[in-house]
Amino acid sequence: MFEKIYYQTAEIFPPSAVEKTRELLQQGGIEKISPKVYLGLGTYLSTALALIAFFLAPIFVPGQHPAAYVGIAVAVQLLAGILFYLNLTMTAENRAEKIEAMLPEMLQIISANIRAGMTLENAVWSSAREEFGPLRDEIKKVSADAYRGIPIQDGMLNMSKRIRSTLAERAIKLIVEGIAKGGEMTRLLDRVAWDLKSAQTLRKEITTATLTYSLFIVFAAVIVSPLLFSVSTYYSEMNEKIAEKTTASPELNMSKSVRGGPMTYSAIPIMGFGQRPKDMITSNEIKLFAYAAIIITTAFSALLLGVIRYGKPSKGLKFLVLFVVLGLAVFSLAHDFLTAAFSSIMR
Repeated sequence: MFEKIYYQTAEIFPPSAVEKTRELLQQGGIEKISPKVYLGLGTYLSTALALIAFFLAPIFVPGQHPAAYVGIAVAVQLLAGILFYLNLTMTAENRAEKIEAMLPEMLQIISANIRAGMTLENAVWSSAREEFGPLRDEIKKVSADAYRGIPIQDGMLNMSKRIRSTLAERAIKLIVEGIAKGGEMTRLLDRVAWDLKSAQTLRKEITTATLTYSLFIVFAAVIVSPLLFSVSTYYSEMNEKIAEKTTASPELNMSKSVRGGPMTYSAIPIMGFGQRPKDMITSNEIKLFAYAAIIITTAFSALLLGVIRYGKPSKGLKFLVLFVVLGLAVFSLAHDFLTAAFSSIMR
């Protein structure tokens, strides 16, 4: 029943989105869920979260225009939809990472089987071992296609499409080209396996070399930026309270005679404190801006970390939620500390 509802809801998506979802589901090893069912489920859940955010927004952010609450609900729905997409991407990336780690060993086993006198199809079938994890499932699919009469080259090319890895795709294409040209497969497989290991070793060296830059990005985005925003927010709150007190105190506007001449004490701003026009930005608005800025900064720092350390922004998605939560936590803790430390001044 629910699957039909999800399927019908997914009709609002263009065919390209459905096809992209199907590709990501295959690359993530999720074959039991239809792409339209996944899209429909994501639409319903994101809409439910948006409605919850709309009704809870007045509690957490009181005194705002109704249009602001609608904007919050729309933002939550868009964010939930993005998270559904990121879930597929991260699943496919993690699966590809496991396959890349086991691919050189699998190629060496195929090469050894061919040296032992096996045909290429039997050598591929015999290389499917339990410890290879998702790579074992892909090898079994290639072997099953070969026994159904599909050329092994086509089966291996289809396998490369089910793996979200440029490194694995290039290796498989080299092997397919060697099969088509009738080259010596044992030497080719050994050479490709050695190249894959070299690429993985080089990737680890790059990761180690960029550790300092990574730590600087994390420190600046997750710790320094929230601390500075907490100071700015508390300063605006303190300024606002002082302005309210000076406006409510009539004795500050009294005129007194000093050396025979009148001198007026008024609520003039001193060092940034004092009365402010009604149309100026309030401390609540600054706080909302700080929240938005921290979320954006930490999210992009996670993507940048993925580029620096792994060469792909999607690799940084696994840090995104952690960075956002830590950044908001540092901001809240620093703001509470400042409020508690200077509470006596504001009385």
